[in-house]
Amino acid sequence: MKKRIGILFFGIAALSLASACTELFNPMYPYWPSESHGGSGSKAHQTSFFMASDRHEYGKGNNLKALLEVAVEGSQVTPSVVILNGDHVGGGSTPRPEFSVADIYNEIDSVLDLDRTDVILGYGSHDTNCIEGYDVFLSEPMHCDGYYVYSISFAQMKFPTDSAAHATSSSGSGGHRPKDGETPPPKDSTGGRPDPPPDDGSRSYSGLDTLDHRGISAESASRYFSDWVSTLTDKDPIVVMTHMPLHAHRKDNLGATVWMKALKKAARNRDVIVIWAHNHTVERGRKDEDVNTNALTEWGNYLLAPGDSIYVQSPVDSVSVGDVVNFTYVTDGYLTNGYASVVTFSDTRGNGRYDRMRIERFTINATDPFKGAFGSTRWTNPYEVPLKGSQGGRR
Repeated sequence: MKKRIGILFFGIAALSLASACTELFNPMYPYWPSESHGGSGSKAHQTSFFMASDRHEYGKGNNLKALLEVAVEGSQVTPSVVILNGDHVGGGSTPRPEFSVADIYNEIDSVLDLDRTDVILGYGSHDTNCIEGYDVFLSEPMHCDGYYVYSISFAQMKFPTDSAAHATSSSGSGGHRPKDGETPPPKDSTGGRPDPPPDDGSRSYSGLDTLDHRGISAESASRYFSDWVSTLTDKDPIVVMTHMPLHAHRKDNLGATVWMKALKKAARNRDVIVIWAHNHTVERGRKDEDVNTNALTEWGNYLLAPGDSIYVQSPVDSVSVGDVVNFTYVTDGYLTNGYASVVTFSDTRGNGRYDRMRIERFTINATDPFKGAFGSTRWTNPYEVPLKGSQGGRR
């Protein structure tokens, strides 16, 4: 049994149920009870999570419910966790509308029983007007059924250093992080809380993540991440969700080389899976993009395995740095384009350690331009590999 969404001062019903995930350093996080099924040393024979991003609900509906149905039927598993990697709303003429996460939970509950499903929300560039504030987004590492989940916010990838974040952050209430029980920032004279700028390199930014205690840029947030990894005594995989990717393309992820260093260090002795979003062109697949540089760049980064090459965005927007990943790097699936994925960890040996990972992508589109491949990479769908952490000692 899991815990349903519950923030009483917003009028949403709350139930105190058990969970597969627990936030490690913040027991007051509103959706996650203290009990963990993954932290006691035992884990399920198999566990799965659904992942997607860029729901972009703005009054015209979205594909979350349909993709949940397709993924559950196609994978023949029931995910215990749903990970949505930012940009839950916004688009078109309403880039950053006010919204409640209750709408997201209701969509999930129409397919998966929320009494048995945990939901993890990442923070993207369109999410600043969430009426429940920043605390509904993952702000501490979590331990689920034998794996960890860590979230990198939009600002933590956008800015390479704290000084850069301070220089480009605006001073409005849009950057205020509500505390537990506190009402959201007051509306301005135009009837809405101050919006962050478009994610196009504009000078000012006032997103809700500008006061994240883990860090306001890649500099401070990656240090927090590395310090946390150094405390781990097990070999459980780490799923790192980042709304913006590492590879160079849109020139707005200027903290990518800083994160690349931290992620490679973490992946030396354990399995790390980095899931990314934000760049919609990776899955459009229109005929006019067959020779489009934007599409080709994204298709080549759809899924990278340890040993694959990558060009990482540097702090200088016109410069990229060649590198090689030692972790799995994959887009989670763009809901707006009709895609999502399911990741499954399996203990095939029955020794209490996950030894295999499977990533399977799903689409609701009648025609799939990728025809069973992960973009233009050498990997085919589904992607399944052994986990190196399975060689470690029993917890």
